[in-house]
Amino acid sequence: MAEIKNSFLKSKMNKDLDDRLIPNGEYRDAQNISVGKSEDDDIGALETILGNVAIANIGNNTGDIDSKCIGYFADEARGEFYLFYTQNILTSIVPGKKNYIYKFNPSANLITKLVEGDFLNFSTQSAIQCVLIEDLLFFTDNRNQPRKINISKSLGYYTTEDQISVAKYAPYQPISMIKEATGNILSSTATTFVIEAILTGITSVAGTFDQALVLSTAEPTIKPGMVIGGFIASTSPTFVTVLSAQITGSTTSITLSSSQDWASGATISFYPGFEMLSSIISEKNPSTGLEYIPFEIAAYVSNWIPSTATISADNLGGQSVFPVGMANVKVAFLKSTMTNQSNNPTWPGDPDYLEDKFVRFSYRFQFDDGEYSIIAPYTQIAFIPRQEGYFTQDNENDAYRTTILDWMENNVQNIELIIPLPDKAINLGTENSSTYKITGIDIIYKEADSIATRVLDSIPIASLNCSDCSSTKDINYYVYDFQSRKPYKTLPTSQTTRVYDITPTKAKAIETSGNRVIYGNFFNQHTPPTSLNYQIGVNRKRTTYSSRDYIEYPNHTLKQNRNYQVGVILSDKFGRQSSVILSSVEETTTQKPYSVYTDDWDVIYGGSTVYAPYRSEFISVSNSASPGGTSNILTIDIVDPMPIIPIGTYVIGVGIPYSTRIESNTTAAPGTKAWVLDRAISIQGDIEIYFQSDQSLYWPGNTLLMSFNSPITSGTVVNGVANHPSETTGEPGLYAVPIGNGIGFRIVAGGTYPNWVYPTIVNNILTCQIDTITPDSNIPSTNQYLRGVETDYVKITSRSWNSVTRILILTCDGPINEYYTSVVQRGANQPFINGASSYTINPTGWYSYKIVVRQQEQEYYNVYLPGILNGYPEQPSPTVITTTNNLNTNGGTSILYSGATYSGNAEFVTSGMRLSGAALIDPLPIVLGIGQGASNFEVFLNQSVVVPVNSTLNYTKLKTWGTFPSGEDGRIANVVLLNDNINKVPRDLTEVGPDQKQFRSSVQLFARVSNVIDAETNAQWFPGIKTNTAVSISTANESNMTIDDITELGDSNLYQIDTNPLISRVSIGLISPSSAGITVAATPVGSLSTLTSQGSAAQNSFILPKMFIKNKADGTFYGIVKSKAPGTNPENADWICNIITAIPAGTIVLITSQIGLPTEIMKPYLAIYETEAVESLLDLYWETSSSELISDLNSDVLNDYNGAAQFSNIIFTGFNEAVNSDTYISNSFSPQDSLGVYLEHTSINMKVLDGNGRNSTGKFQLEVTSLAGVITYRIKTAIFANAATVPPFIYTHDSSVSDVYTFYMEVVITEGVTSGADFETNPNTLSFQTALGNIIPSSTGSNPVSIPSTTDFIGEILYVGNSNIFSGYTNGAYGQSNIGLQWEKLSGSSAFSINAYTGALSKNEVVAAGTYSLSYTVHDAWNGSDLGVGSLKVSQVSVQVVIT
Repeated sequence: MAEIKNSFLKSKMNKDLDDRLIPNGEYRDAQNISVGKSEDDDIGALETILGNVAIANIGNNTGDIDSKCIGYFADEARGEFYLFYTQNILTSIVPGKKNYIYKFNPSANLITKLVEGDFLNFSTQSAIQCVLIEDLLFFTDNRNQPRKINISKSLGYYTTEDQISVAKYAPYQPISMIKEATGNILSSTATTFVIEAILTGITSVAGTFDQALVLSTAEPTIKPGMVIGGFIASTSPTFVTVLSAQITGSTTSITLSSSQDWASGATISFYPGFEMLSSIISEKNPSTGLEYIPFEIAAYVSNWIPSTATISADNLGGQSVFPVGMANVKVAFLKSTMTNQSNNPTWPGDPDYLEDKFVRFSYRFQFDDGEYSIIAPYTQIAFIPRQEGYFTQDNENDAYRTTILDWMENNVQNIELIIPLPDKAINLGTENSSTYKITGIDIIYKEADSIATRVLDSIPIASLNCSDCSSTKDINYYVYDFQSRKPYKTLPTSQTTRVYDITPTKAKAIETSGNRVIYGNFFNQHTPPTSLNYQIGVNRKRTTYSSRDYIEYPNHTLKQNRNYQVGVILSDKFGRQSSVILSSVEETTTQKPYSVYTDDWDVIYGGSTVYAPYRSEFISVSNSASPGGTSNILTIDIVDPMPIIPIGTYVIGVGIPYSTRIESNTTAAPGTKAWVLDRAISIQGDIEIYFQSDQSLYWPGNTLLMSFNSPITSGTVVNGVANHPSETTGEPGLYAVPIGNGIGFRIVAGGTYPNWVYPTIVNNILTCQIDTITPDSNIPSTNQYLRGVETDYVKITSRSWNSVTRILILTCDGPINEYYTSVVQRGANQPFINGASSYTINPTGWYSYKIVVRQQEQEYYNVYLPGILNGYPEQPSPTVITTTNNLNTNGGTSILYSGATYSGNAEFVTSGMRLSGAALIDPLPIVLGIGQGASNFEVFLNQSVVVPVNSTLNYTKLKTWGTFPSGEDGRIANVVLLNDNINKVPRDLTEVGPDQKQFRSSVQLFARVSNVIDAETNAQWFPGIKTNTAVSISTANESNMTIDDITELGDSNLYQIDTNPLISRVSIGLISPSSAGITVAATPVGSLSTLTSQGSAAQNSFILPKMFIKNKADGTFYGIVKSKAPGTNPENADWICNIITAIPAGTIVLITSQIGLPTEIMKPYLAIYETEAVESLLDLYWETSSSELISDLNSDVLNDYNGAAQFSNIIFTGFNEAVNSDTYISNSFSPQDSLGVYLEHTSINMKVLDGNGRNSTGKFQLEVTSLAGVITYRIKTAIFANAATVPPFIYTHDSSVSDVYTFYMEVVITEGVTSGADFETNPNTLSFQTALGNIIPSSTGSNPVSIPSTTDFIGEILYVGNSNIFSGYTNGAYGQSNIGLQWEKLSGSSAFSINAYTGALSKNEVVAAGTYSLSYTVHDAWNGSDLGVGSLKVSQVSVQVVIT
């Protein structure tokens, strides 16, 4: 038999060819074989290999028989497989379905579970792709974000998404530079309070004079910083704090801040960790929504009495600090951690290191795999100037002499950097129980003028968790003591520009190249919201229980006269950030009263962009609590926040005499503030009160205010709950998804006011009562989350719920945030309430937000000047000496005088003078010299003269100076430029001639401090948006301002005029507001003279302090306006002025707005110009230190605002064109807060616009009633006098647009929860719409069935009474109007037609006798060419015409 032998060297299977045609080296089919590849003689031979056999069953070995394998990786080097299993067969998240990652070693037939948990979120619908690099197993499933694990870690090491994501946890909070301690007030007087102890009755073991204290019990509650009191000691200390505490067995060893002589067995109490001079702020009164301790008093700790636990407080303004009788009120003690250590000889730092630096700080985490997080948001610049930024002693003179503020250096030397941790330090690290696997912290340091980012120190987490680290391991922050030491390394640029990790949000494919991981088919970012609903305003900084920036950054302020665009960046927990999101708000709104400064009394909130103006100098409040009769007590209503009004402040107002001042404080009724004045006043009715003082001493600085009108949302709705991720749009949803879409459940405090029962939190257990409005589905359950204290969120592990009593008890796996106990009373007849939320966790949803600001007006200079001269310096008048006692001179070259009996002595006639008079003609002679004799003198001339005896001769000094322009006062100022001011206000040298001595300058200047009122004083200047322009610069000589060119008075105007300094001429461009002038009464000289204007009220309205008073005719300077002296006649205005030249009665003066002082009273004194800022070309947003969790912001939006957020259901009925005047068109409704609680005391200012934007408020009225103690409102049509003939409303062609009415309701709170209590007005404008309805046309009478006519009649056919047959039809409007009706013929003989406008029926031709049936329709809302949207019609009107 023939034999075929073949080799298979090609190792190629070929199924395309017939068996007979397969080439040698290839084969048709094979199974369980391999081709020999050895170099022996059997190369190419087939070898039998073993097939696959089942050697292990994961389900049998693990008991998870329902699990499905969805991916694997074969590690050939180790001979191991990594397997991914899940029980979830759905695309959605199914709680309780198990997920696993296994390691399988086939040689040992060993299955090892590496990771398990719901957090893996696997699904059989999403296959897993994976790669291995060394010990790191990377995997992705196009369902979750890319992840990785270390295969060397055992089961239990990975338990959360934070630990396995490729993108690392990104710290979102900046470093804090403020110390805080909180406590509880037990009782209070006006200036003291008793603080509640944290621990009391603790006994010491022994008494020694030492810094060591041993307690007889183990007390884990004792923390560093706590204050000690209540002990018995031989020498009573005033202030002792805990430095460290260590439990050893059954005792506690404490290190103290100072040595004390302890009595043996002393009883000791421990109090919150406040410090001397700490600022004291209070929580809000739940009944009023205002702080117990108003911001205005600026309270701080001034003394501590340990034996009675009494804290004394002081304040800047001398007011009483506390409401007497405060009890169970929470207070916070705040103090900046930025300190100066000049008086500490043991401080080890460099005292000069920071003095010339503007430094920011941040931090980043290092993780167990060696990777680093992105850098957290930076702090603001750590800078407090010497002298707290104030000019003191001779600083003002030094400033203009040197043009340098040598004290404007950083006074900060030591900073305690309080670094937030995502969990307690003991829970970080690399233990199985550790939450974030953080191994270290890098402290980041950055100088403002350097691009380098440096590392100050690297702190191992292990150093916080040592066995004796009780002060650090049980807290969720780390305090790094920066002692002005240099950084030790610089970060590479790749780290400094790494603002987020570019890690996909999802990826379908994964591969490696070398040691790099490559993802394919991925989404690299989340879809952010297109806009957010917020507004931006500007106001002064506040220090309240929830806002501490004034303490943390005492000298920081928002730069004025700048435009700011404020945006929001959202971030997930792993640092993936959105683009900048701007506001959806386009219109501005006004909120008041928020501040009492006149320039921001109404805080104007715009959209994303806001202008920060220069603030004003006056404080204004409304006095609606004025005393009756005459009294020296001034009482005003409190506004929030009240300004600091210190003793000595001037009080201005109608009926208040000039120079009335505050003498002392006094007690006042709730909601008011009162002072004792230095004289009795009489106020009748509510007036505006102005307080004038040096407010810069008490001004805390400005800040941007951001008001969110609605919560941040993202994603889609799943099972009725919003904010879940959306596969369609790519929106990630929120990290913490609130159950119930915002306000999940409402916690109430039951009982009768004021005996409320508050919710409590004890040992991770929340006990509270839920109101009846909350549906059962919104009540928190196990495996949901609450906001935590030591971590962001804590998991609910058990729940007890009583549906009858509605008592809810929740137990969590960590401390619960106090937010859940912060209930607030919403109304006198309603319970305290808090809208709370529980959450489900969506790991990659939006987690936090941060605020960014774009502001391109950057560099500017302060120009320190020796005063501003308004106008020009005084020039000398020509000297004229007249003589009448000369002897006869007949052609000689001298004139001889007998005696010295003329106006002046002989020595006053000098060479160079010109002689005139006695009929002398040009050229006039010039004096060459003087000869003085015993009884006469002789004047020698340059030419012969003929002068009769005793002639009137005039000797005039020839003028050697130029004359300054006239009429420039109030338009031009002159300033001396010294030292580096010549660079701040430079000469323009780009286009100059070779001999040019006067140079152009176009620098724009804003006046900020001006020498005003008196010769050697100055005051802050508030320029608004108007600039001054430096128009020219030249030396004093070239400016005609030498000593010889100006008088001695003029010399005194210009600093160091003898050194020929540079003089800049400045165009101030300020002119009189009344060019016609104002007539005034006679006014005497005096610094407090009263000037009475006899001008009109319109003219007087322009007069302001610091204006100049000048004679309109000749420019004589009279003085300067100082302040208003209120009068009773509105046509006359009395002003207190500094008058230096008496003003005659009836003088017409110009009162002009000026800067600087005129030559008459100008003396060099500090004035400051600010140069216009340079516009930066960097169009970018700057990161701020404002960053928080989105869930906290959303809760605040829904809870903290006690004003109107919505109305109860509004239903419009009967609002159509048939409505009469003075008719109800809505049901009764009431304003509600964000929790749906009715607001009891409100007022509404209603404004209505139609669809074309026209004001239609006059068409409606708002009726106010009261129902069950709550004010209700109802909308009616207005009262129209001619409604019977002129319909109030008609549905016309354009009504579908024009008659859509938008109601804008500004709702204001008018009374506190309890009578007489302080309250916030919280104005808010709510809006809603309604549209006018149409009514079908109708007839007021019966339609004619038949109409007679004749065969030969041509024309309009009239009905009974010579009327149009359709004249009875109306459009449905009240008053029977036929406006907008259209008649249309439907059927019938063409011999008949109808007028579309009037409905007139006409016969157009001769017809035969008979009966003609016609059909018509009547439309409304017709404009002559077409019908409007919503038009109605009478469908068919039948008429018979009988022709005879």
